[in-house]
Amino acid sequence: MTTKVGSYLCNKNEHRFQLRIHQNYTGATSTYFRFLPYIKQNFDYGVVIFVLTFNLIAISSYQVRSVLKIARDRFYTIAIGCVVCLIMSVIVFPNWSGEDLHNSTVNRLERLAKSIED
Repeated sequence: MTTKVGSYLCNKNEHRFQLRIHQNYTGATSTYFRFLPYIKQNFDYGVVIFVLTFNLIAISSYQVRSVLKIARDRFYTIAIGCVVCLIMSVIVFPNWSGEDLHNSTVNRLERLAKSIED
């Protein structure tokens, strides 16, 4: 006897079908919530992260037994992405390092001062 939520109402294939319908409905609803002006202005990034995380966990729920393993793998993926971005921006392509940043800031402040004087 299984302990799944839908096991009393349907067999395993029907349960998977119901889960997919629910997953699509939740993903579509949260995606279209992004088009509301208030949501887009304040919570756009949060909604995107919710949709991505929800789909990651819902799709792999039959393939991975532990949700904590999925969360740990996602954390590692985000950490690796952050490290790669930092290495690329600091070591490989240091566009805003040293004197370039200073000169850019000085030029912008001088243009701002000229526009205020006029």
